[in-house]
Amino acid sequence: MKPTLLLLVTIGIATCARAQTTRLYFDGNMNAVTDSTKAASKVILSRCADDTTLWAASQYTMDNSLTVEGVYKDRDLAVPHGPFKYYLNISGKNYLAHSGSFFNGAKFGEWIDYYPDGRKKMVQTFRNNVLNGPYVVYSPLDTTPTLKGNFLKGKRNGEWAAGWGTEIYEDGVLVKTIPGKEYLKNTALLHNTAEKLQRQEHMTAAIEPVNFGKFMQQRLASYFRPYFDKNAGTAIILTFTVTAQGKLTNGRSLTTVSDDVQQQVARAIDTAPYWVPAELNGKPISQKINYTFVYDNIR
Repeated sequence: MKPTLLLLVTIGIATCARAQTTRLYFDGNMNAVTDSTKAASKVILSRCADDTTLWAASQYTMDNSLTVEGVYKDRDLAVPHGPFKYYLNISGKNYLAHSGSFFNGAKFGEWIDYYPDGRKKMVQTFRNNVLNGPYVVYSPLDTTPTLKGNFLKGKRNGEWAAGWGTEIYEDGVLVKTIPGKEYLKNTALLHNTAEKLQRQEHMTAAIEPVNFGKFMQQRLASYFRPYFDKNAGTAIILTFTVTAQGKLTNGRSLTTVSDDVQQQVARAIDTAPYWVPAELNGKPISQKINYTFVYDNIR
């Protein structure tokens, strides 16, 4: 049995109250193991009391950090069906990082990425696993959209607004660029916010750049695709350190992958865009990050 990602106690069309639960153990490749000392994660599985055709499941690391929760149509956890939540662990605390819904194993509706403070980072709209509808990326500083447009059957279409101006697409092809004045305003906002962060006398977490997720997808998608094809709906957990200068170091996958993929992860992290470093009492400090890499826009 090869499960993917897991639980949610409520789904959009029905409440999934848990019946009796079963605990399962899996290695880094999501192969079932009976020896918990050889396990990389554990799954709490139960049939939904209100709809016995559905199975609720929660996946945890072996140190009890929740990574994913969702609902499946089968006990083998092969067909996700309903809302899912994916979590990011930062300095020992879990944050909701990613959420969305499956229908018969395919992504449908809004899929949302979140910043650690709960604000939306990115909203994508899917229809049968294909981007189709509104797409919005938000600033790490506030709720201002930094990129906004629409996909039609997996391709950019119509007006796309960004800080540097507006781009016009037809069937995925850029046909016109209209320069805008917002870029300078956003640059000034970033500068002012950085100055404010320097004056804060408390701990602030490192902030990833808006293009970090896209960069990682471009660098690692081809290496992770076989894993995701084998384990539909699962996540790969990467770990790295954000130095006091904002550079990423010590990158590796916590999920079991081949040595070649581990090398690619390390190279991608080493060349990744700089983050805004964490601060303690107004001084930049290094911070260890666990980053959840989900099957998202890999095609």
